[in-house]
Amino acid sequence: MYILRTSKNTLYVGQTNNLQKRIKEHKEKSRKSAKYLRMFPDFSLVYTDTFATRSEALKREAELKTWTKAKKERLIQSFSRCGICCTLFPIPLTKKEWSSGIYKTLVRKTETKDDFDTVCAYGGNIMRQQKDEKCIYLKDNLCSIHEKRPQSCRDFFCTSTQKKYQKMIRIIKEKAGSDTIRSC
Repeated sequence: MYILRTSKNTLYVGQTNNLQKRIKEHKEKSRKSAKYLRMFPDFSLVYTDTFATRSEALKREAELKTWTKAKKERLIQSFSRCGICCTLFPIPLTKKEWSSGIYKTLVRKTETKDDFDTVCAYGGNIMRQQKDEKCIYLKDNLCSIHEKRPQSCRDFFCTSTQKKYQKMIRIIKEKAGSDTIRSC
């Protein structure tokens, strides 16, 4: 499920099982693209959420389409500008991401001949962190590599309803009241 911001600052909510392909269709203004988006010269991706089933994604899309723009803006704000998860949790890469060599990790791909499972066992697939243990790509509470964020970053945000993130969300809510971390 995703939200796009048009060049006229309107929001478009949609869902797909292949986000990159869908964005390409929208940009090319193909017949498969939403008619609404064809009216605008440009747009940007401002929000994504991942669901286990298409049914869940469709339900969430329908729910967001009933929301006011202000409520959607608050959701987008919590998704893109918070930085709490990048501050509190180490970010693991998938095998494909680690093998790509695109991201800076605790152990560089060139430093080891071990297979991915061995690297994971020692935490070598974790995104490199700054001295304060924040993600190295976090700049002013914004992800500096937003368009190509690792899968774990794209999957999680602090308003997620997915059960696997509930413990993380509790930790975030506890830390949000502290002086060092601002609330979503």
